Amino acid sequence: MRATRQAELDALAGCRVLPALTVRGAGALDLAPLASLTAVDGDLVLGPTTAWSSGELPALARVGGTLRVSGNAALGTLFLPALTEAGALELVGNVALVSISAPRLAHLGRLAGRGNGALALLLLGAPPASLTLEGSPTVQLEVVSAPTPTAGSTPSPAPPAPAQGPAGTTHSPSR
Repeated sequence: MRATRQAELDALAGCRVLPALTVRGAGALDLAPLASLTAVDGDLVLGPTTAWSSGELPALARVGGTLRVSGNAALGTLFLPALTEAGALELVGNVALVSISAPRLAHLGRLAGRGNGALALLLLGAPPASLTLEGSPTVQLEVVSAPTPTAGSTPSPAPPAPAQGPAGTTHSPSR
C-alpha cells in the first residue's frame, strides 16, 4: 500500500493492521490518520518527504519487516511510544534528524543508519542484533534494559548504557 497524498492517508484512518505501507510525498503529510495503526506485517517506509518536521505513530507496536525512514529533509524527531518489535530499523538521509525515540522497544533485529543529522536514539530492551551507523556527525545510542526482579526483591530501574561513536561505527553485540 502506498500513500503519496493526504487523502490517501486519510483513507487509512481507523486501520489497525496493514500488510505493508509506504508514505512519501513532496508536500506536508499529516500522520494523524495512522493514530490507530498497531501493526505493519511487512515493511513500513516513511519517506522521502520534504516537509515533515516531526512524526509520531502513537499506537504502532510491531513492524514485521523493516521500518525505513529515508530522505526526509526536514524531519527532526520521530516518536514511536508503543513500538515493541521491528525486524529492522533503517535511517538513511534524514539530515535534520536528531531524535528517534522508541521507549518500549524490546526486539530489534538490525539497526542501520547513514547520512543523518546529529542523531540521538533511545531504545528500551535488548540491543539490536546488528548495528551499523555511518556518515552522521555524532550518534548517541542508549539501550536501557529493564532488570529482572528476583523473588522477594523490589525492581529498581537500570542505569542507561550509553554507546557513543563517530560516524562509521559498526557494532554487533553478542547475545
